[in-house]
Amino acid sequence: MSPKFHKFSLSFEVFSIEFIVDLELSAELTYRFNEHDKEFLFAAGEIWINTPTGRELVLPIARPQNLLQLLENISQSLHEPSSAIGLENLIEKGGWSFWMSGYDQRMHSESTTSQDELTCDLLLPFSVVEGSRGRIIIYSYLGCPIIEVVTHSEGEEPGVVFWTQYDPATAIRSLAQIREEMSEAVALVVRNSN
Repeated sequence: MSPKFHKFSLSFEVFSIEFIVDLELSAELTYRFNEHDKEFLFAAGEIWINTPTGRELVLPIARPQNLLQLLENISQSLHEPSSAIGLENLIEKGGWSFWMSGYDQRMHSESTTSQDELTCDLLLPFSVVEGSRGRIIIYSYLGCPIIEVVTHSEGEEPGVVFWTQYDPATAIRSLAQIREEMSEAVALVVRNSN
């Protein structure tokens, strides 16, 4: 990987989430958006899921989002995953992506029910990262913290779907370290480009 890019990885039992920061674009966007807050940093990049079967794009860089802000959102959700009473009656553990895929199919065929709409409204807030190529979903299922990552294939079906239970304390510590290192990397490029 060239010095223009810096990779950070958040590892779970069966997959990892990679954050690849474009340092030059990050410096450019930091300058563009830090008019009122000189401490502001913008980390532009992509999010990938790395699995035993391959690597898939979740969030492309085409329309950059601030990865530092996304890391903050992910951290908050990992710390206190959202839950819903009776969730186990609506989806299986790790089944958010599959339920949403079925819902999308019912929407396209105009066969959704009022219960579908209520369930969708209940599940959507669990999605903490929404990219044009995938999502990261975090929720509590019967007291177990769950993280799911799904990519979108060309058709209606989800592409790659992986999920796992996680230890909140370990995940939050790892994410805090990633956020600190990412901030330092972007700040260094910003300072050196003055």
